[in-house]
Amino acid sequence: VGGWRQSQQYKTPCLITSLGFHSMGAWSASTLGVIALFTAYVCYASFILRSFFVPKSAAPGDLCYRNLFDTPQAPKLHLRFYVSTEKRVRRAYGGATAWEVAEFEYTRDGVDTKAETLNVSIPRNVQQGRASLYAHVVVMPVMPDATTNPPWTMQATSPLTRWLPLPPPDLKYFLLNETKPVPPPQRPEDKDQKRLHWVPAIKMQMVWDFTCFSTSQVPGDVHRHFQFQQGHTYVPAVTIDEFHVRNDQINHVPINTTTTELELQVSLGPVSIGWWRMFANLKDSLEMMKNNMGADEKDTDDVRRMFTETSPLLLAVTMVVTLLHTLFDILAFKNDVHFWRERKTPEGLSLRGIVYSSFCQVIVLLYLIENESSFLVRISVALGLVIELWKLVRMWSMKDQMSEAAKRTEKADGEAGTWLLLVLSPCILGYAVYALLYERHTGWYGWLITSLYGLVFTLGFVAMTPQLFINYRMKSVDHMPWRTLIYRALNTFIDDLFAFIITMPTMHRLSTFRDDIVFFIFLYQRWIYPIDKTRTTEPGDDDDDKDVRCKSSLHKETKKLQ
Repeated sequence: VGGWRQSQQYKTPCLITSLGFHSMGAWSASTLGVIALFTAYVCYASFILRSFFVPKSAAPGDLCYRNLFDTPQAPKLHLRFYVSTEKRVRRAYGGATAWEVAEFEYTRDGVDTKAETLNVSIPRNVQQGRASLYAHVVVMPVMPDATTNPPWTMQATSPLTRWLPLPPPDLKYFLLNETKPVPPPQRPEDKDQKRLHWVPAIKMQMVWDFTCFSTSQVPGDVHRHFQFQQGHTYVPAVTIDEFHVRNDQINHVPINTTTTELELQVSLGPVSIGWWRMFANLKDSLEMMKNNMGADEKDTDDVRRMFTETSPLLLAVTMVVTLLHTLFDILAFKNDVHFWRERKTPEGLSLRGIVYSSFCQVIVLLYLIENESSFLVRISVALGLVIELWKLVRMWSMKDQMSEAAKRTEKADGEAGTWLLLVLSPCILGYAVYALLYERHTGWYGWLITSLYGLVFTLGFVAMTPQLFINYRMKSVDHMPWRTLIYRALNTFIDDLFAFIITMPTMHRLSTFRDDIVFFIFLYQRWIYPIDKTRTTEPGDDDDDKDVRCKSSLHKETKKLQ
């Protein structure tokens, strides 16, 4: 808006005006409603996140619970660590203590940190897969007499073994000079195609916090895990960190009948109440994703890796841009559907571009199915394919409304497709030959899908090339759904950030920067091809784009002044 006013006052070209970003100023009621709901959700999520790290303290003078270790009666602590096949900690008391810390302190200066490496013997029934091992930690006050029962104890339990799916057998081979491998037979000790694996590290954490909780406003998760006692004091919780243990870290330590002893890293340290509450909620959310939404172990490991291997500042930025990414996705989808639903003529739109995009979506979906990717990813790609096919049907239904401009569009589209085929045919053939000679595949079908998938990510920008050529031939960009393009471009810039945070194939990472180049070419065309105010408004144009046409004389006036 400021760019437009400045241009009107001084009659000088402005980049923001020429690119049409001033048209983003007037939003429709539905767009404003989406933004309002999004803003309300962000405010609510920010309030919840802040409450995790800064629990509400009791007002001065109110009755409250104080941390026992913030009182003159604060005792020193004694820790015992057990390894047992019993799942309940009390039944493990009779076993031998695997590790013990005779005395450590919990003060406002922190919690004493300890670490040790243990060698744990694996029982016979665990070797055979008929039982599991559990780690139990018990923290109690130091008692003057060892025979006296402590007034309270802090306890936590975590599995030391996990049943993980068997890795799929490697059935890939060189198609030209190797024979197809035979899948190995299923072994009897496998349990539902899963195998028992060892957790190599246990991280015990004392929740370190000295908040004075109001007796009537204790958070639910704090009330479940802390021990509130008479005298208005509470004993904080001890926990075993399971969120930071990823399956890919323990997948290389299987347990079988020959495993008699394994190494275990144990450690003790503090954790703030904010991180403890957030990781506990994230752990519950990941379990819900697995049970109700079809997420697999790889999906949950990716989330864990993002939270555990990313700096807090970058993690905060990632959370913000994730919310923005969701907003722009919704707005782009809304405007895209509106544009194509109301469109009555194919003037200026590339049919081949939509065909290329649909073909790319089909190849990506087949590749994900071939590699048994996660269900959530396949669903998102399938929905994108449905939208592209719907656009294809809409374009085909407009064939009867062929104006002179639409015929010129079709001619330019065919010319672009011809040149594209001539340029890309050697690339397609060369990449397919390279994949056949130097890469291993599951079969001829796998070679075909993998070659096409690599070509899609390497040369995926060709889906937009016909549209760029049409804009060049028509010397106009009036027919483009610019609001949808702007939202998708903002998402592309956000994807650039995720490319450095989330583990992904190199070609996929490069494809995010490839989309940036295509968008900047569109912006350049927007700059050199001004809006034509004499052009008839087409159904499906954004309301803001209609307003732009009445202001498009700026560029022509500027040319006269120059």
